[in-house]
Amino acid sequence: MNRLLRWLAVARGSYLPLIVTPILVGTAYALYDAYRMQWMTFALAMIGGMALFLCAMVIVAVLELTLGREPIAERTEPTRAQGVEVMAGGLVSLPEAAAVGAATLAAALACGALLARPAGSFAIGLGFVGLLLAIFYAVPGIGFRDVGHGTAELGAFLALGPLPVLGGYAAQSGSFTAGSVLASIPLGLYGAAIAYGHDLYRSSRDPDGEGNSLVMDLGDERALIGAWTLPGLAYVAIILNVVLGDYPASTCWALATFPVVAWKLARLDTGDPETCADLTRTTAILYVLTGLVVAGAMVVSGARAH
Repeated sequence: MNRLLRWLAVARGSYLPLIVTPILVGTAYALYDAYRMQWMTFALAMIGGMALFLCAMVIVAVLELTLGREPIAERTEPTRAQGVEVMAGGLVSLPEAAAVGAATLAAALACGALLARPAGSFAIGLGFVGLLLAIFYAVPGIGFRDVGHGTAELGAFLALGPLPVLGGYAAQSGSFTAGSVLASIPLGLYGAAIAYGHDLYRSSRDPDGEGNSLVMDLGDERALIGAWTLPGLAYVAIILNVVLGDYPASTCWALATFPVVAWKLARLDTGDPETCADLTRTTAILYVLTGLVVAGAMVVSGARAH
């Protein structure tokens, strides 16, 4: 069990809710769109999505260790270490991490093969585009982290919004609609806010470092405006989806999470790594809570009339 927990730590298993939530939202939207629940395809989409996420995180950790592109926190406690820190601390060897990555990839491929007939190649393709986005985040020179200029936020928008939401929807319907794309926008914007918070943290930790992140593009004075804008747009998108009829009116309960992020932003010091890290953690938690409220509202409201 201890070894399994270390493997999950390398793959950042504690962040699995970030992929589970959008798949749930996509599934709930399919039910709201009057499709019948297909439990087998739902299970395959969920297991495959989680396996792809874990595989991507392992690959990123291996790239960070072997290429030295990400500074490793020297004082991270072993019980709190994640990703590359687990390997750097000697808790999991590089070959062992590679085996974990291969096993999760094999599980994802197996789920994809079983989904091919009922869901079509569209859902499978979405999953592997998400895998490539996660991997290319860490590739030196061409990765989002080095290219910067908002590409990290764009990648997070796609990887935590449209791709998994449409994957969950397609697993039930075999296709996608303009409405399902609109339904994914709030989570995509929240996902971009998570990436932006991470850029804030990196910038506060190394203010004189080189980089092309969106935070650096905006500068110190406007960086705080960006921190407010992305989650703010996520809530605006929720309201617009309700107005357009793509969300049920009860989805407005998701707006109840806004005061929490507003409180964290009001206390944010863009030059303090601790408050920036706290904002990123809080944004990730609120991403999950907001998504669960949205999914729950769709399920409780039942299928809408066409």
